[in-house]
Amino acid sequence: MPNPIKLLPRLIKSGRLTISIKAKLELRACQRYIRSENKRIISLAKQYHGRESDIAVIMLASENDKTSENYKRTIASLDSQKCSVKKIYYISSDNEQKATDDLRKLIKGLSETYFMFARPGDEFDTDYISVIQAMAHNSEADIIYTDESCSDLEADKPIFSPDTLSGHDYMGHAAAIKTGSVNNKDIFGNNIDDLIWNIHKLSALELRSNVNCKENVRAVMAGLIRTERPFRDEFFSHTENPVYPVAKDDLVSIIIPSKDNAECLIRLIRSIKSHKPGMRYEIIVVDNGSIEANKSTVNDLCKAAGARYIYNIMPFNFSKMCNIGKKSATGNLLLFLNDDMEVLSDNWLSLLAGTALRPWGGAVSAKLLYPDESIQHIGVTGGSFPGHLMSHKPDEDNIEMRTELPYDYPAVTGACFMIRSELFDDCNGFCEEFPTDYNDIDLCATLTEMGYYCSVRPDVVLYHYESYSRGKTISRNQIRKQMAARRKLVKRHKKYTWYGLTYREMVKKNV
Repeated sequence: MPNPIKLLPRLIKSGRLTISIKAKLELRACQRYIRSENKRIISLAKQYHGRESDIAVIMLASENDKTSENYKRTIASLDSQKCSVKKIYYISSDNEQKATDDLRKLIKGLSETYFMFARPGDEFDTDYISVIQAMAHNSEADIIYTDESCSDLEADKPIFSPDTLSGHDYMGHAAAIKTGSVNNKDIFGNNIDDLIWNIHKLSALELRSNVNCKENVRAVMAGLIRTERPFRDEFFSHTENPVYPVAKDDLVSIIIPSKDNAECLIRLIRSIKSHKPGMRYEIIVVDNGSIEANKSTVNDLCKAAGARYIYNIMPFNFSKMCNIGKKSATGNLLLFLNDDMEVLSDNWLSLLAGTALRPWGGAVSAKLLYPDESIQHIGVTGGSFPGHLMSHKPDEDNIEMRTELPYDYPAVTGACFMIRSELFDDCNGFCEEFPTDYNDIDLCATLTEMGYYCSVRPDVVLYHYESYSRGKTISRNQIRKQMAARRKLVKRHKKYTWYGLTYREMVKKNV
């Protein structure tokens, strides 16, 4: 049977394939990869059957728990491992403060290479320890985590997402931590859950002098641990949007490409001026040839707003206009904004900038809404056919807290795109071979290849108008241009890992 992915360009050109069918075909290819990857991991795990692992399990339970069926089921699942647990340590959770102190002391004295946590109600697949041991041996990761099955639904965790981990401990109990990454460090926490979360952050984030955290964190198979706790109680009982500091001398250069769109530009600049930025900024408008009347209006607007106005007659090329704006920028941070936007949040710039300034920070974007409050952008995913997650869905459709918590994605939209100035230079700016489509995806792919992460802060909200009024209709000529740009994108990034939101959806090129 011919490869459906290779047939896509031909089928789309003939008009026999719609965008939705295209997405379904790629999802099937994705699912096939996951099945083969799971088989590969199980094959590696078999090498450890009948052997003792170098993994300690820390059991957190009260005295009353020890007589419960949940507790017995958890211990039974650990005793039945095909690769045996080296040792089970018990921490009594009856006194929260004492348990926290005891746990901190225990971790500092562990001799096992890896350790993990368990609570009554956790039920581990018989291959769980052997899989973790195999992945530890083959990757030497500082932390390894898996998906979980909760009492009410499957808990699909994202592929390693440092910005998500900074906001809540999505790793849960199904995570093994390398002892050496934390046992000689100060571990803080007011209670057990805080302590465990800080352990995960310490092993996955704080020790990384190298921005490429991917090599230190490994996400593996789904369904290896089941828990009796409900999904929301397990994963979203303690969440926050992290606020990172910005310095007094940090400056954001807001670069706005625009032509003959004075009404939208006025609305955008007014919204910028009417909301607290949280930090210093400058505005640069790049105009590629507005008519004289609009040119005069925009020039007066920029003078009144203290903005720089660059007028350069040329064919529309979003990438080139952004690069021209960058040449005039003096900020250590750049924010590229479409002119059809409206700022809705205070402290919006400092929240975006703080994330962009993190060691792993690549491109950072915001939650963009249509005027009817439905979602325009919350992150870009979809493999080698990138698309907006939850597009046109109500903002209230909060799937896995995607519209409330920061998440890292394969790419973010160029309509609101913040990046450090020096990092933008390292990437050689936007590639001008992509005048309209995929310029943002191309730059995000470059950042990912360099080891950086692209993230969305949903606590920063803007309206996005033009796409809403234009609607979802796409002409065949536009599709042909998009397909040509997509082919160029894939050619430029042959080694790029195209992945979805979770391990289950992940698909990797050239496996």
